[in-house]
Amino acid sequence: MKADVLFGTWPYVAMALAIGGLVVRYLLDHARAAAAEREAAEAKIVFGGGRMWRISLVFLFATHLLGLALPRAVLAWNGVPLRLYILEGSGFLLGGLAIGAWADLMWRHSTRRCASLTSAVADAVLLGLLFVALVSGLFMQALFRWGSSWGAATLTPYVVSVLHGRPAVQLVDQMPFLVRLHVVSAFGVMAVIPFSRVASILTVGLRRAMAHIGAPVSRGLGAVETRIRERAEQWIWPEEDTDPNFTPPEAWVPSKSGIVPSPGSTLSSRNAGDLDDLHEPIRKAL
Repeated sequence: MKADVLFGTWPYVAMALAIGGLVVRYLLDHARAAAAEREAAEAKIVFGGGRMWRISLVFLFATHLLGLALPRAVLAWNGVPLRLYILEGSGFLLGGLAIGAWADLMWRHSTRRCASLTSAVADAVLLGLLFVALVSGLFMQALFRWGSSWGAATLTPYVVSVLHGRPAVQLVDQMPFLVRLHVVSAFGVMAVIPFSRVASILTVGLRRAMAHIGAPVSRGLGAVETRIRERAEQWIWPEEDTDPNFTPPEAWVPSKSGIVPSPGSTLSSRNAGDLDDLHEPIRKAL
C-alpha cells in the first residue's frame, strides 16, 4: 500500500501540481509583470548560483534525461568499459561539486531577505528536496556501481509506465532505499517548483519568448492584412470611384418618361359606358 502511494499516486500528484501550478503562476505573473520581473531577478541571484552549480546541474539533468529518453544508447555507450568509467566518474565528480554548490545556494537563501513568507518557505523546501535528491544520487553511485546502466534498464521503464498511466510500482519497490528516496525526492522537486520563486524565472522567460515569437507573427499578419485591404479596395472601389477629380462623361438625359401607358388606361368615361352596353346581354344570359 505504501509503495502504491509513493510510486503509483505521488508521481501524478507531483505532475498535476507542477503543470497546473505553472499555468496559474504564468497567468498571475502576466497580470503583475513588473513584480514578476523583480521576483525573477531575486530568484536568479539565489538559485542561479555560480558557474560550477550551473555546469553540474546541467550535466546531471542532461544525463538523467538522456537515460530516460535513449536508454539503448546509454547501454550501448556503457558497453565499452572506458566510456562507462568516464560517464560514471564524471557523474560522481559533478554530483559532489553540485552538493558543494548547493551549500552556497542555501547560504544565499538564508542571508537574503524575501518579501513573501510563503515564497521563502517554498524556496527552503525546494532547496531541501534538491539536497536530498543530490545526496541520495551521490551515495547511490558510491554504493551501487554502474548506476547509469541499471538505471536505464530499470528506472526508465518505470517512468515510461507512469507516462502511459500504468505505473509499474514493482520496478522501483524492489530497489534499495536510496534509489526509492531519489525517485520520491525528484518528484517532490517537481511539485514544489510552482510555489517557489524559481517559477518566476520560468514564467518571465516564457513570456519574453512568446513576445519575441509574437512580434514577427504580428508584423507578418499586419502586412497580409494591408495587402488584402489594398486588393479589396481596388476590386470594390475602382479608381474612377475613388478619384476626387473624376468627372462623369456627358450623357443624354431624357426630357420625359419613356414609359408608354397601356391601351386600357387611355379609355375615357364614354368608352367605359360603351363597354357596359356590350356586357349587358352577357349578364342577362347568366
